Amino acid sequence: MTTRFKKSTRSISGVVVFFATLILAIVAGLLTTSRHITQAQTPGPSGLLVDQVPYPQNFLYMFPNSTGWPMVGTVGPTGTCADTGAACTFNSDCCTVSYGCDQKVCNNPQKTAAANAPLNQSIVNQFARFAGVYLAPTPVADTRPDILAAIRAANPRIFVLAYTMAHQTWCPQTPQGNNSYPSGTYYRDYYLAVTGGDPSCSYQGDGMLWMQDGSPGADYWWMGVNIAKRVSDGQGGYTYPIAEALAQVIANHVIFNHQFDALFIDVYNGSVGEGSTTHEMFDYARAGYGNDNTVPANREAFKAGFAAGELRLATRLRELAAQDGRPDFPIMGNGGGLEPPFDPYINGWMHENWPYQEGGTWYMNMYRYRWGMLHQSYQHRAPQFNSFLSSRSATESATSTFNLRKSRFGLASASLGKANFGFNAFEEAPNYSSWYDEYAVDITTARADQTHIGWLGFPKGEVYQMVNPLVTADLVPVGNFEQGFNGWETYLGDTNATFTREAGAGPHSEYAMRINTANLSAILDSDGQPVSWANRFRSPATVGSTYTMTTGVEYSATFWAKADRARTITLGNDGAAWIIPITTSWKQYQIALTSSETKTNQSLNFWLASSVGDVWLTDIHMNQGVTSVYRHDFDHGIILVNPSQISQTVTLEKTYRKIIGTIDPTTNDGSYVDQVTLPGAATGNGIGGALFLIDHDYLSPAPVTDLRTGS
Repeated sequence: MTTRFKKSTRSISGVVVFFATLILAIVAGLLTTSRHITQAQTPGPSGLLVDQVPYPQNFLYMFPNSTGWPMVGTVGPTGTCADTGAACTFNSDCCTVSYGCDQKVCNNPQKTAAANAPLNQSIVNQFARFAGVYLAPTPVADTRPDILAAIRAANPRIFVLAYTMAHQTWCPQTPQGNNSYPSGTYYRDYYLAVTGGDPSCSYQGDGMLWMQDGSPGADYWWMGVNIAKRVSDGQGGYTYPIAEALAQVIANHVIFNHQFDALFIDVYNGSVGEGSTTHEMFDYARAGYGNDNTVPANREAFKAGFAAGELRLATRLRELAAQDGRPDFPIMGNGGGLEPPFDPYINGWMHENWPYQEGGTWYMNMYRYRWGMLHQSYQHRAPQFNSFLSSRSATESATSTFNLRKSRFGLASASLGKANFGFNAFEEAPNYSSWYDEYAVDITTARADQTHIGWLGFPKGEVYQMVNPLVTADLVPVGNFEQGFNGWETYLGDTNATFTREAGAGPHSEYAMRINTANLSAILDSDGQPVSWANRFRSPATVGSTYTMTTGVEYSATFWAKADRARTITLGNDGAAWIIPITTSWKQYQIALTSSETKTNQSLNFWLASSVGDVWLTDIHMNQGVTSVYRHDFDHGIILVNPSQISQTVTLEKTYRKIIGTIDPTTNDGSYVDQVTLPGAATGNGIGGALFLIDHDYLSPAPVTDLRTGS
């Protein structure tokens, strides 16, 4: 089914209409801002709440080092590459690969600025033009507060996150450049909280983690702090002194000083993993868990203590924020995925190396349960606040065809949910200097610039899919239920489910199948949750009604669905499955399914026992190929995203205008369009196509050339 809309027209003429349009736009902007105010929150220094940051949210994930460089002092190619002797400013100047630049050192003395070095205003301005930025408390909140003041002076509405880490620290006597951190700085206080006040670099106590071969835990995935350290509370439980001390340090330097809009905690895993060698296995005994590292119970106790310490960090931060009168101070994490106990305390999560994180794909990063952004946009503490961090190709210029496409695809995908986007350069590259057309646009002229950030405004509704007609044969009997169940099979399990055909209940007054799950299953999964497969609705499994999924081929399940409450359903077969969030309104979904191996005799399954209540389904298809794009409508325009392997052409309901770009004028050519084609991921190394379009009705009318008033 093609999603098409009735063509709209407009008529603009004369000075009166121009000013009327301008006034309406101003009023609409004021209403847009007001409808995103959450009374329970208190805005930070930017004056913005998390859900008042307009889209697109282009954030800069690069911060000055502990001396303030490069926003302090001089930036220039005065260093030399350690291995080649070539002139360099950043380590990345010595590299030709995306990662491993720590092996290619640029010996640049300018990286360590003197304590009284002047601000580099040109670099400050480049930081300040972004909608948001991540900055470490040292130096911007202690030794060089003039940096943050200068950024806010250049952009008073910039949203600033404090960059912190959950369990990594280093000796305050020998930081970068061999300058010690002064008393009272964040980095020094953090180290002292871990060591119990010992500032020496020879600390060997249980505040740190150690590996079984004697090496520091900091060498293994930055797990340097023993956040698992526990003390009996005398009542059968434990307190976690390191976690609580770190929460206090972070609160002192981030929350209580009111200099930041939000908190970002990097290397925040919620759980801990290990390898199989003594260099990859923690010393549980040294961490306070038993006396014998070979005893499995000690290992499991340590892992449980680590998770408990991580959770205590979150709960204590919330307590301290509440003491400051800001219980909803936004907190975002990054690392391994957090489990449900963290949801009431953390507002969101970062997807690093997007969309390749953990070897995944766009669909993995969007739909994978709990860690997919479409799930994180509702399951964490409100208001949800997530981030996509993508890395540009290091072997090409920042404005190469691939990097232009990747930045646009990432920014658009983040804008499908509650997320900001950072297009990071690799290892110490000056990504503050990179800019793209979609970051800022003057909607009155359609021209890209560097000042009109947040130009799309706010979402006008939920994300939806524009589904073109299915062009390949149906692989299962169509689930429209006009003539009965059409061979579709039911499985009730122990949920007391009922399956009812309802006339006129569909989105177009057709028949729909209503599945009511009366109670959750007593069968639990590995996480202790009732299994979803206890109540199943599937296409016929009889001979001649099943299908084969071939390795690596993209298939799609297309259907309409709604529920009596916001919830998830599971869709798939033996080859692939996704957990899909659905709402209380009818929406058409098309879910891509790809199997890593060929699977025969497949049926399309809907597993519905994850929640009690009603789900309605109709017009179900299973086909080879994908025919849809994702769309999100905003106050001043729309975004389109095509993550499928092949290109997609969509017809729009009215005329929109492309950005008049300066960085990518080929894509952003300023043309007026009512039909567009987006490339597929097969031609972009997993990076699909995306497009930002301006709502034609918000553009300035043509200059008035005829002022005659007579008839």
